[in-house]
Amino acid sequence: MTHAFHYADIPILLRQNSRYPLHKFALLRNAVVREGLFLPGAVISGEPAAESILSLTHTTEYISQVKNNGLSEQELREMGFQWSENLHRRGSAIVGSTLGNAKAALSSGISFTLGGGSHHAFSNRGRGYCIYNDTSCVTNYLLSAGAVRTVSIFDCDVHQGDGTAEILSTEPRAFTCSIHGAKNYPFRKERSSLDLDLEDNCGDERYLEAVTTGLAACLEQRPDLLFYVAGADPFEEDRLGRLKISSGALAQRDKLVFEQCRRLEIPVSVVFGGGYCEPIEKTVALNLQTIEIATSLFQ
Repeated sequence: MTHAFHYADIPILLRQNSRYPLHKFALLRNAVVREGLFLPGAVISGEPAAESILSLTHTTEYISQVKNNGLSEQELREMGFQWSENLHRRGSAIVGSTLGNAKAALSSGISFTLGGGSHHAFSNRGRGYCIYNDTSCVTNYLLSAGAVRTVSIFDCDVHQGDGTAEILSTEPRAFTCSIHGAKNYPFRKERSSLDLDLEDNCGDERYLEAVTTGLAACLEQRPDLLFYVAGADPFEEDRLGRLKISSGALAQRDKLVFEQCRRLEIPVSVVFGGGYCEPIEKTVALNLQTIEIATSLFQ
């Protein structure tokens, strides 16, 4: 049975005039339930990850700062949230959701976090609406537990997965690939195992060429698990996209990933990363499109 994990019921305090689409996560959770995309009981509220799991990736000082209101105003501004007790709770629930997702994917072939992809969180700080780096936390935990030998992270969010690149830069068992806008946030890039930088308005053809190249690199060593950051924000109508990618090309991207993983019998843990359309329902529709393509291939 295919599962989806969420954390939509944990509120968080946004900064004044924030454009972060907090309600997106509840909209997506409600939509998959309403449309019956998963069997009853398969849409699960993720359990917060234990600090012992977080501390494999993040410094104990940073975790304590998040928990105990120890972040400076500048650090909170860079993260994009105000402090509240739910900051740690939501951050750890995102990691816990992706941990449940990864375990389910290893069992059934594919699973989802209805959100996640917090790829701007570094080992010692949060950035860009990211508290803890869920895919890195889960990668380090699974590797340390011996549950997997190798992991690939295929990041198709329009923004570089800079935190993921920093955290996993010294982990030879993890391969990180980021396909992103060269001139988009973050303006100081880190070095992933493979970075594919795309110019503004690159269009569908160039984008899908990069997807094909990046996916081949991620799957070359036959990893035990692929994290797929299925960002909706390359979309041509996204406020932050800038790549001019059609919904049809995003569907082709998803199909390429799922068909290759299905053929090679590589489990896929899907997280969704960014998406900032106005109205946000357009982003939710793209996330649903990804789920529908995946479930049609992994039946």
